[in-house]
Amino acid sequence: MDSVPSPIYTSAFYPVRMYEADPEGRATIISLINYFQEAAALHARILGFHPDNLKKYGIGWVLSRLCLQVERYPLAEEKVRVITWLLPPRHRTAFRDFQLEDAQGHTIARCTSAWPVMDLTTRRMTDLPEALLRLIPQKFPQALEFPSRTIAKLTVPLYSASITPRFSDLDFNHHVNNVHFVAWALEALPHDFRRTHTLSRLDILFRSEITQSASITTACVPSQDDPLTWQHSLTRASDLTETARLTTVWSDKETILPAKPNHV
Repeated sequence: MDSVPSPIYTSAFYPVRMYEADPEGRATIISLINYFQEAAALHARILGFHPDNLKKYGIGWVLSRLCLQVERYPLAEEKVRVITWLLPPRHRTAFRDFQLEDAQGHTIARCTSAWPVMDLTTRRMTDLPEALLRLIPQKFPQALEFPSRTIAKLTVPLYSASITPRFSDLDFNHHVNNVHFVAWALEALPHDFRRTHTLSRLDILFRSEITQSASITTACVPSQDDPLTWQHSLTRASDLTETARLTTVWSDKETILPAKPNHV
């Protein structure tokens, strides 16, 4: 008798690689997102959501939003593991949550993500087929909630920079990998601010794909009410199409980076 795939995926413990760390020796926000996306891909295959299987139904997933909250960033060579699970779809959108745990079992980061179901022919959102819907557990706790229904548009930027996509930024769909959206959004921040603050919360809304030929303007501005909260936008320079908008929340470095934990 075939075993039923687990609705929860728990990775093995693995070390933060040296090349995944920032100048202070801690994993970057990009590394954490990569951990989550790799675990999501592995679990999706186990559950039967392999891209080849989805194509049989004429559908695919599209990542539309991701929110990540970090309690602390693991150190280089520290061992961590990812736990991930699916949540029931709402409004033609499935949801996947994540937790990042350290070797002591403490949750050090949480994430939630939204994945609309797209008809590959019409390129419009559609319902998940019943055969695939049955693979998703109908009741599961949330690791994190989106802080708002949507993300406000940046209207008057204060800082900006230009980005030229490289061939190495492309994924297997020949579009810029969505992790680069985050890296590029943060690139507009003043370097002095980045040196003295650490990103504690990130909320990104993906609005349009980016190809290698597109020159991108990344812009940001701090909130008038809270200098630790920033609005960001990525815009295609050729036609001013907005490709992503973000909200980031920052903390003083000494308030988010605890003493070095014990390794396993």
